[in-house]
Amino acid sequence: MNRPNCGNLLAFIAVISLALTPLARPAQAQDRRDLVLLATLAVDAAIDLHYARQYHMAAARLRAAGAALVALQDEPEAREMLTGIHYNLACAMALSGEVEPALAELELAVAGGFEDMDHLQQDHDLDSLRQQPRMQQLLRVLATLRDLEKSVAVAREDLRTQAELGQVGPPAQFKAQTLDGAAFKLSELRGKIVVLDLWGTWCPPCRKALPEVAALAERLAQTHGEEVTVLGVAFEHDDTSEEIRNKASGLLKKAAAKYPCVVVTADQLQKLGNIQGFPSTAILDAQGRVRWLQAGEVPQEAVIKIVDKLLAERHGAGAPPINLPPPKRAKHR
Repeated sequence: MNRPNCGNLLAFIAVISLALTPLARPAQAQDRRDLVLLATLAVDAAIDLHYARQYHMAAARLRAAGAALVALQDEPEAREMLTGIHYNLACAMALSGEVEPALAELELAVAGGFEDMDHLQQDHDLDSLRQQPRMQQLLRVLATLRDLEKSVAVAREDLRTQAELGQVGPPAQFKAQTLDGAAFKLSELRGKIVVLDLWGTWCPPCRKALPEVAALAERLAQTHGEEVTVLGVAFEHDDTSEEIRNKASGLLKKAAAKYPCVVVTADQLQKLGNIQGFPSTAILDAQGRVRWLQAGEVPQEAVIKIVDKLLAERHGAGAPPINLPPPKRAKHR
């Protein structure tokens, strides 16, 4: 069971509001945000009931929240919440003895993107489902997907590290704001090899990758010192407000990320090259030129090999290799 943090009294009021409010699609952006907030509070109330062992009432609250969010399925945040609702419904139903409905909700959670196999195997709320053939089949499917993802990651790493560094162009330059509102110039990092993590708070794969980027930044600091730095570059659809910066700061803190981050506009982002998607990784040489740009989550080893090539280029081809410690595994959050 996953527990958000919200006030209990307000959450119960939100549940009542959801139960009495028609589920028509809100027309205004503010209305849509309010509905997501109400659903969040409803889920919080449901989880309070779950811990009080009132599983049927918890399931009712979760269904109300899920029904409200169906109208917002085009929004990533709502889809992610729906996945959590399906999972928590499975937990409540399993504890109520509703085995088949619980399995159905669990399958919906996995179809929606839930992929934490370790959590699925260890959550005691699901103990009554362990020996069910549908549950065992679900675990086999997740195990196969995990093995496939590992194989794809290895293949991608081989392709990326075989590629030559990009053609040399002019130095990338832009001015932006740090998360605390301070002015920042990319040229301030001239002289260092710079690894840019291009991400957004609105992007689930970006948020998922943050702990891995934090681990990479720590590893580079330990092995390369001040010669290499990691910089987060958050694109928020041209919104650089304090509210957005605080949201980005909170996600980085949750991921234990200690590297700096700036918020950029579309014009500033374009100065880094042809960004194909998010997350993306760009690597600048010591002159500030973009020498490598790759969309998708990039394995640590691929980044480090490119960094080492650029360092060797900077110091001369005869530079000795750097002994690297094994990578740290990022914890699921």
